[in-house]
Amino acid sequence: MNIIEYGTSWLIEDQLNTELLNEIKDFFDNHLEFLYKDKEGYSTTGNNAEQYWIEKKGEKQFYYKNQEYENIEQKFRKEIHERLKAASLLRKDEIELKQNTAWTVIGEEGSYHTVHTHSDSRMDGIVTVLYLNVPTSNSIFDITLFLVLHTDQSSHFISQSCPNIKHINPKVGKLLIFPNHIPHGTYPQTKGIRQTFNVDYLFQYKQKSQNNINYA
Repeated sequence: MNIIEYGTSWLIEDQLNTELLNEIKDFFDNHLEFLYKDKEGYSTTGNNAEQYWIEKKGEKQFYYKNQEYENIEQKFRKEIHERLKAASLLRKDEIELKQNTAWTVIGEEGSYHTVHTHSDSRMDGIVTVLYLNVPTSNSIFDITLFLVLHTDQSSHFISQSCPNIKHINPKVGKLLIFPNHIPHGTYPQTKGIRQTFNVDYLFQYKQKSQNNINYA
């Protein structure tokens, strides 16, 4: 697990275990047609970019209630929680993660994400990005597909030479976790298929059991 810090911002970069990765891939292979589809939207744009939502907020709210996914998400959430604890980013045992939105993005050559955040400035949370498929590259110097993290919120420009930009060269199974207020995006991708699994989590306090309530 690699932890990158820039001021008060941070990024966890790790590799998800193969078993869970394959479960997530199989889920989308078998359930894609049942999910809410956006051709383009939010930051996703470019050639043949599609989003498939499991849980979507906003004007068109959608939730695909499916036991297989709920089992997968529970295991995925545990993996995220363990990494946050290991990085000392969850210092209180009573804090847990609640899924806010979940979706997959499938892009082809030329598709990309404009610079954006996942925060509505009201609730703290995290962004998780898992790469399910990435295009193959003919050159180790080909960096046309990577995640860009702009970790300086006071800056009003994006520049490849800016020292607070973190470039990430994705590969299948790579997992990224970072705060939902950090601007990020991608450059137009190369030929091939890029697919990610994305879940936004909010921080919340654990619900106390009724059995633990002390009555006066």
